[in-house]
Amino acid sequence: MAEHLLHRGEQRLFVNVRGEEGPGLLFAHGLFGTHADASWISERAYGFTVIAPDLRGRGASRPAAKVEDHAFDAHAADILAILDRLDISRAVIAGSSFGAAVAVAFALRHLERVRALILISNAFGALHEQMGEGDLESYRSLADRIAAEGLAAVAASESERLGSSRPMTRWTQHDEDSLVAWLRAVPMFRPFERSADLQTVTVPTLVVSGGDAIHTRELSKAYADALPNATLVEAETLDDAVSKFLGGNR
Repeated sequence: MAEHLLHRGEQRLFVNVRGEEGPGLLFAHGLFGTHADASWISERAYGFTVIAPDLRGRGASRPAAKVEDHAFDAHAADILAILDRLDISRAVIAGSSFGAAVAVAFALRHLERVRALILISNAFGALHEQMGEGDLESYRSLADRIAAEGLAAVAASESERLGSSRPMTRWTQHDEDSLVAWLRAVPMFRPFERSADLQTVTVPTLVVSGGDAIHTRELSKAYADALPNATLVEAETLDDAVSKFLGGNR
């Protein structure tokens, strides 16, 4: 295992790398996640070099407190810089929730660097077209609340309300100003303009269906229908589906 700090302009990206041989697999974590979320896919990616960044503004990467810092163009440029730094010409690009949108944004801009895609619980549809996405506006309200009350207080309140330590343990991993900025960015940006844009992404793609108010089944199906080489599977089959898919795309 190796850790890297990649400097790109004002950005500093923390990147964890597991394995030094075999094709690359880059995993982009979800909205509140960090590189540690890639541990489950590492266990199913035998023969791959697993690359797990903290996305900009998250975890150990440098804080990014401007809303525009979190546009998908910027995230795609970060992924390209990581692959370049590690001298990886093509990789499987995987992502969950927000990370799935980052993976799609990267593929649309740099398809020549993508071996295959794994999109888990898509949350973001098209900019100019309704694809069945959930209520992303709720993240703006959460941002306003954190800005007014403070991250620790809101995370503690939400943990108590939900009966789960997850908000307290995950939200507080991040810089507060960065978290507010990216939550406000969520309703503002999309990884592509129209579903037809996805027809250019011809690499093998595994779409794992969501099943809640943010990650809707309708949105996952819309992705699978628009992507020309996609297979849609249910979340219950995630482990087996990912292992089989990676085995066929080494």
